[in-house]
Amino acid sequence: MIFWVIDMKILAISRDKDTTGRLERAFPKTTVVESGQAGERIAFANDFDLVVLDQELATTPIMRTLRGIKQKRSTPVLLLIPDHSKDAKLSAFETGASAVLTKPVDLERLTRVVRLIVVRNRSEAHCNAKFSTTSLSDVDGRIAGAIEKIKLTCKERLLLKLFLFNQEFVVTKGMINRCLYPEKSGTATSVVDSHLSNLRKKLDALDYAESIYTVRGSGYVFMP
Repeated sequence: MIFWVIDMKILAISRDKDTTGRLERAFPKTTVVESGQAGERIAFANDFDLVVLDQELATTPIMRTLRGIKQKRSTPVLLLIPDHSKDAKLSAFETGASAVLTKPVDLERLTRVVRLIVVRNRSEAHCNAKFSTTSLSDVDGRIAGAIEKIKLTCKERLLLKLFLFNQEFVVTKGMINRCLYPEKSGTATSVVDSHLSNLRKKLDALDYAESIYTVRGSGYVFMP
């Protein structure tokens, strides 16, 4: 892991000196630009592990920059926005963001999220044995107590842990498939959809109704 951190190539498109300074200290191979247009050009011409795109851009609207990058690159993008609403986050996810943090950003959390996104993107082991044996309370103690009031199948519990572990990150159908059926490739979409539908219904019985959002063309995001 330590070699991955040193080797991470980050493109930061931001005028926020605190944000860019933190990224440069944590990830030596960070490139900083202050405009969306310059950021797009550099993103197209180079291979980055992650683009951090900040609302505070000099000219180009942030969603236009995000859309432009994703049209030509599959590089994951972390979006920093001031709007805390779920609608704003969902709009960002549907435009192509891999994760969204709201400003002001806790700089320690920013560093953790950057590492997590890059590791997730580099590794196919999204749901390894260690994760599979982790309890719900270890992943999110707040939700674990409420979940104990309902009956979950083994697959539903594993699926919920995947969402809790990746809160406010896009969880693709491929990730779900590998998590639920690591020994199989190409499990029928209808089987995965069935587990997801059942989990949603059971969460609706608690205070987490409509907490799993569909991101068109990408997957799902858990925002309790």
